[in-house]
Amino acid sequence: MRYFIIPVFFIFFSESFGQVVTENVINVKADIIFADGFDNLYVLSENSFIKYNSKGKEIFSFYPEAGDKITNADVRNSLKVILFFEDQNKIIVLDNKLSKISNEIYLDKFNIFGDAVICGSTIGGYWIYDNINSRLLKLNVDFILEYKKDLNISEEIISISDNSENVFLQKSSREFISYDFNAGVTEDMQIYKASERYSFINDEIVFYSGNVHGLTFFNWKKSEYRYIKLPKDISITNAVLGKSKVFFFNKYKVYISKIREE
Repeated sequence: MRYFIIPVFFIFFSESFGQVVTENVINVKADIIFADGFDNLYVLSENSFIKYNSKGKEIFSFYPEAGDKITNADVRNSLKVILFFEDQNKIIVLDNKLSKISNEIYLDKFNIFGDAVICGSTIGGYWIYDNINSRLLKLNVDFILEYKKDLNISEEIISISDNSENVFLQKSSREFISYDFNAGVTEDMQIYKASERYSFINDEIVFYSGNVHGLTFFNWKKSEYRYIKLPKDISITNAVLGKSKVFFFNKYKVYISKIREE
């Protein structure tokens, strides 16, 4: 599922710079996990959305209405957690206690009729990529359309993220495009086969790689890899990075681990 393709320029590999020590285990069947910048863990499990603190204690939960199915979330802003319901073509926003702070926002209001991906904006508001029309939209904090751009990307976009200058779009091939929304310029990024669950931290993209059984940190500006090793004796479905914790899970358990530098 995850392969690294060696391109025609040089890529430099560093040694592992750390490993993890497991601090707690949560007996929950997770479909997807997320982590915020305060080392809070969020688990999507059988359509329930549960928040745990850094010690693994369940602190809040959210259960959608009957017939609604949560398909994705953005927890980077813990005060405005975004839940996406692909089948219903809508989003809702929760506060840090997982209470609703917005009405349901239906995307057909913006002429988006399915096959979209969404993330919060680090400068406020929300980014939406409409795959059907290959169009990027920006909503402000009041869900008013303030930006729209046709990007003419032929490949399906499966996820998006951003920083203060760029929107990062991951294609179905797992490769990335960056879009400078101030200059209106798109550029292919030399990132290869990253997991769909990733985070951008400064000049690095962080994602789980089964090939190295660990979290991979790839600096796309320097073309350098480094990684954190995860326990070899544990089967891992995926892993995410918090502020100082690494969270990973398999079929029946979620593990909370602390990074130990080597």
